[in-house]
Amino acid sequence: MAENSKIKDLNYYIDWLNYSISEEHIRYYEYSDFTNKQQIGKGSYGTVFCVNWKNSNRLFALKSFNNSEETLKEVVKELKLLRRVDDHENIISFYGITKLENTTHQTNNYSLVLEYANNGTLNTYLNKHFNELKWSDKYRLALQLASAVEFLHEKDIIHRDLHANNILIHQDNIKLADFGLSKKIAEASSDTSKILGVIPYVDPESFNNQSQDYKLNKKSDVYSIGVLMWQISSGYEPFKGFDYNARLILFIVNGKREEMIDETPFEYNKLYTECWKYESSERPNIQEVVSALKAVIYPNQNDTIVYKINEKKEPEKFKSVSNLSKKTIDIYNDLIDDESLNINEHESGAIAESENSTSTVSNKAGPSIDNTYQSLLKPEKEEFINNVNEKENLEKYKSTLKLSKGTIDISDDLVNDLGSLNIFEYEYKSGIKVEFESSLSSTSNQATKSSTENTCIYRNQLLIKLENEGFITPDEKVKELVKELIEPKFLYALKLLFENLQNKFSSQVLISSLKVLANPTLFDYYSEENVVRLEFHLRTWIAVLERIQFSNPSIVLSKDLLEEVCNSLAKFTEIYYKTMQVIEDKRLGLDRS
Repeated sequence: MAENSKIKDLNYYIDWLNYSISEEHIRYYEYSDFTNKQQIGKGSYGTVFCVNWKNSNRLFALKSFNNSEETLKEVVKELKLLRRVDDHENIISFYGITKLENTTHQTNNYSLVLEYANNGTLNTYLNKHFNELKWSDKYRLALQLASAVEFLHEKDIIHRDLHANNILIHQDNIKLADFGLSKKIAEASSDTSKILGVIPYVDPESFNNQSQDYKLNKKSDVYSIGVLMWQISSGYEPFKGFDYNARLILFIVNGKREEMIDETPFEYNKLYTECWKYESSERPNIQEVVSALKAVIYPNQNDTIVYKINEKKEPEKFKSVSNLSKKTIDIYNDLIDDESLNINEHESGAIAESENSTSTVSNKAGPSIDNTYQSLLKPEKEEFINNVNEKENLEKYKSTLKLSKGTIDISDDLVNDLGSLNIFEYEYKSGIKVEFESSLSSTSNQATKSSTENTCIYRNQLLIKLENEGFITPDEKVKELVKELIEPKFLYALKLLFENLQNKFSSQVLISSLKVLANPTLFDYYSEENVVRLEFHLRTWIAVLERIQFSNPSIVLSKDLLEEVCNSLAKFTEIYYKTMQVIEDKRLGLDRS
């Protein structure tokens, strides 16, 4: 009977995986498309490989598992969990799943397809690169780590196993990894090598309260962060000269901690010592840790603008699936059930509705531009006008914005001509629509189709092509598309990516995209031929600004970047009116002839 029950459970998880793949809730990769496998990690759950995809330079990490009931259950658990948390820039990205069929034993060995971290673990990274790190780099790493854990805690997820060997580094940035595959602490306590290997990072209250079944909690994660902050400051593993054994546990329980490294900033030392206090009630929560780090990194808040998400709310239908359950999810303990992590409930309808809303180009996009300018250009003056020179600069912007057909007054939050950036009225009046349709059909054999059909073809061709080339995440697609801003079809695909609320972007990608799109010197728009490209460029830029407006965690823009955006707005407005004047002059010339 017990054996039949195990087989039934195993079949349930296999069926769940197959269903999720067939319904395209999870992307499936053919195992044969992966080449050049190199083992980069191994554990009781299975093995991690670095692989190339389709003989390209594109690298993935394959995390394979033994195909037993328990491990397959953990695969499903981790997979569901990753789908909830992989939209944070400092958490390893989940791409999909693959399987290797074992014809001999008639089994399938499943693997998660994950982002590959090119700098290895935090431990390895510090050993190799510590002497290259400045204090600004150390603060950045600490903030990235704390922000990732804050993201988990906001979703009521406790990591419980934070240490320097399951925190990865990719392109010098933190990537939190390794969810859901470790045994319970109670079970792991019998595995001496496992528990002793991470002693310095473990909440000491758990060692002193084992008889009371003490459960690690959010403050336990904070303790681990305190130890990791010290490791980032020193470059050494904690208690490197000690044997990791019961004696070290006793020392830590009795208050033994690592010594401060010379030249450590006072605020940094104070913060990590607060984090690793013995009593969990005396430790800060993760939000306080993040705030303290930001206060040091951004000491003068007057020089920055913080866009808060509580000023506007996204539509109800696009709320994260993670809000379906407010249960605390304990990664180390078996508290994850299928209902609390259901990935199917909202996805199909929301994705379909989102794609329908972004599959055509119409005048409906106009209000989006107007509302964004009104909201984003309305920070209080004292937040960024903090001296006479800045006020003079704003006066300079105002003078350049007083144009013939409308005035955009940045300092007084006025957009007097709400349609000043809407070019579509000219498309239909001057016959540009015909040229637009023609340009959209240039790469297809269906030149007679409507512009809506052609734009959908472009979206499919470009975005699917990028996926086939290995650019899977929205971030990766954006990085490729911004290289081709001279062509309307690439701008249009970029616009679709940013306008689709199902897509998640890192703050680095949003800020870099904002900078690229805020550069009006890239192109010459003073011609009728380029008006469509100007339209797409502006609307894509607005979509990026909207993303920054709704970002979580909030994105901080420096004073210099804000100034650049203000200057660009003025220049683009000037370009728009000059372009319209060229079109009008050309039309008048044709009428006279």
